[in-house]
Amino acid sequence: MKRVLITATVASMIDFFNMDNIKILQKMGYRVDVAANFKKGNLTSSKRLEEFKKELQALDVGIFDIDFSRKALDLKKHVQAIKSLRGIFKNNKYDFIHTQTPVAGALTRIVAKSFNIKTLYVAHGFHFFKGSPKKYWILFYPIEKILSYTTHTLITINDEDYKRAKKFNAKNLEYIPGVGIDVNFPILSDKEKEEKKESLNLSGQNVLISVGELSDRKNHKVVISALSNIKELDFQYLIVGLGDRKNDLEDLIQQYDLQGKVKLLGYRKDIMELLQISNIFVFPSHQEGLPKALMEAMASGLPSIVSNIRGNSDLIIEGKGGYLFDPDDFDTLSEELQRVIGSPKLKEEFGEFNKNRIKDFSKEKVNSRMKEIYTSLNNS
Repeated sequence: MKRVLITATVASMIDFFNMDNIKILQKMGYRVDVAANFKKGNLTSSKRLEEFKKELQALDVGIFDIDFSRKALDLKKHVQAIKSLRGIFKNNKYDFIHTQTPVAGALTRIVAKSFNIKTLYVAHGFHFFKGSPKKYWILFYPIEKILSYTTHTLITINDEDYKRAKKFNAKNLEYIPGVGIDVNFPILSDKEKEEKKESLNLSGQNVLISVGELSDRKNHKVVISALSNIKELDFQYLIVGLGDRKNDLEDLIQQYDLQGKVKLLGYRKDIMELLQISNIFVFPSHQEGLPKALMEAMASGLPSIVSNIRGNSDLIIEGKGGYLFDPDDFDTLSEELQRVIGSPKLKEEFGEFNKNRIKDFSKEKVNSRMKEIYTSLNNS
């Protein structure tokens, strides 16, 4: 039987972005294995990881737990991970490898090259990008440039990365608009929306929401700072996600006396429902590839106020679907939030524009392209 290995630094990456790919490959007649760190660095709860393992087992997917480190310079862990990968490759014959994330993507391609196995690498957002720290360019750009020589197919998911990757040396370069989203999700009734709001003790007319890891990269603190300028307005702000900056955000909420208006919800499986009870999506990241959370918000018909960075600017058209702001400029963010909160017309117009625009990023279109790419890999 034909066989494929999918790798990522952490298992949650496979959970979030690869389940459709696994099913596509299985329908094409492949046996699929996955390799990732199932214990550390994940962006989901331990309970969800156990559920995810059971889902993979139910699909007859092979599971390899590798102690990948998310730290670029954790050389001892990287050497151990390479040894683990070599053991997997020795004991299993793969037709090609689908890999992603900077660390797993690099180590997997190094090992695959030594076994002469074709690799498909999905760059969910290069760490080097316009405006990124110089150290990222010094460290990550040469690595990706060199490893592109070992890459059969490189997939980029935003315009900036695609243009930059043209200077690399992968045999094939592809652009795909993200991982695809389900634009035909279940719609909550008005009664269900009210029940959902009640369960979260939401009483205001304006529910703002952000989705993403509680980290410096996701930059939730700028939204909290911006809201401190307009806290007399009627709003409640939900932040969905886990991360090591939770305590810092809680301190900031207390500092600005926003305890009754800002809620940290942690990890949630009901994202689409939460988006449907919200009125405005806020996405202040310093770095993105092509964010699924933003695409889901657009599909839910939410006006979106987002940082003006690669990925976000591929999705949100200024003044039509929302507003773009400098991720460190909380004063401008305050003004834009105030403008949208105070205008039912803008909410409706921006939301409808986003709902129509995001149809071009549907799961059906992305899955169709992935099947074509997998077929090409198999035939080359």
